[in-house]
Amino acid sequence: KPAAMPALCALMANSTHKPHRLMVCDVLTEMAKQNPSHLIKGLTDSRWYYVRNLVYIMGKVNNPQFAKSLAPLVTHSDVRVRKEALRTLRILCPGGSADRFVAFLNDREESIRLLAVKILTTGQYSAPFTTWSPIVTAKAFQARSLSEKRGVFQAMSRAGGEDIVPYSRDLVTKWFWTNRKNRQETGVLAV
Repeated sequence: KPAAMPALCALMANSTHKPHRLMVCDVLTEMAKQNPSHLIKGLTDSRWYYVRNLVYIMGKVNNPQFAKSLAPLVTHSDVRVRKEALRTLRILCPGGSADRFVAFLNDREESIRLLAVKILTTGQYSAPFTTWSPIVTAKAFQARSLSEKRGVFQAMSRAGGEDIVPYSRDLVTKWFWTNRKNRQETGVLAV
């Protein structure tokens, strides 16, 4: 019954044995189809494994209303929670605005940034250049690997469309870009 959800969530949160947590996850997945709001309450818990399991359940339920609740997890302290939130967002939002995925491009963990790039290049997302600008104009972007920068530009070209042309033109035509290796690489990738 839906009234059992709080007790099952508490059981899952306090269980230290992974197989037990997975069994409770399966039961909660079925229950959350009728009462999805209770899962959202647990996203602020301090235990990373509990939050990750809740996000996993949200992906299994596949209710688009969860997408807005997952947005604050971009800054969660645990990398495993952020990665699960990104995977779940891909399930919940297979197309549309790229904003929620572009936010993950600022993550300090490279594997999360690369997963976000992969999602943006393979999905049907769109975002104006103003969404991409804080990422590609930051000094930290110049220090990223060539493959990551290439991926970001590919994602930008798919999701940004014509909006990115002025930025790409500026990268190529500025007089100082050929004098610096990073700027040169970035300009070539933009082309």
